[in-house]
Amino acid sequence: MMGKNTTGNDVTLTINTEVQKAAESALSGRKGACVVLDSSTGAVMAMASSPTYDVNDVEDILGGTSSKYDSSAMYNRSTNLYAPGSTFKALTLSAALQENAVTESDKFSAPGTLALGGGQITNFKKNAYGNITVARATEVSSNTVYAQIGEKLGATNLVRYAERYMFNKTINFDIPVSASLMPNPDEMTL
Repeated sequence: MMGKNTTGNDVTLTINTEVQKAAESALSGRKGACVVLDSSTGAVMAMASSPTYDVNDVEDILGGTSSKYDSSAMYNRSTNLYAPGSTFKALTLSAALQENAVTESDKFSAPGTLALGGGQITNFKKNAYGNITVARATEVSSNTVYAQIGEKLGATNLVRYAERYMFNKTINFDIPVSASLMPNPDEMTL
């Protein structure tokens, strides 16, 4: 009020109300998160988590007396650490294409389940797609094909490319975030 600069008076919000409303609407009735970033600046344009809650009900939720919300309503799905899931397929594909390990027209068997590295890889609902191209595997998000692509690429290359995408690195961000982690290639069971 008196023209003095006070630390903290320079907070700039980057949330776009229209984008935020669209994110919340898209999540309505579902569990999940939607984060929209400005790709040129990294500014957060929207950040929504669902289910959500009315802030007036926090005391009832914390006290366990609310019948309107389940216990996950206060869990912020947009800022917690998750296994990357299908989003990691883009990284795997970019690495495999850069290393000439695959082309988009290469064919792979896409069974509903695949034993690999001492574990079971399954497609959504264990869907089997037969022999399909890498392009088609991307369309249907075939976990079993992408596991084979990762195996063909090799653990060292996969980790090297993940680190180019900031895995195993601290990211300077305005809200608390956890570093995405990749194991040592020698410990991977591809």
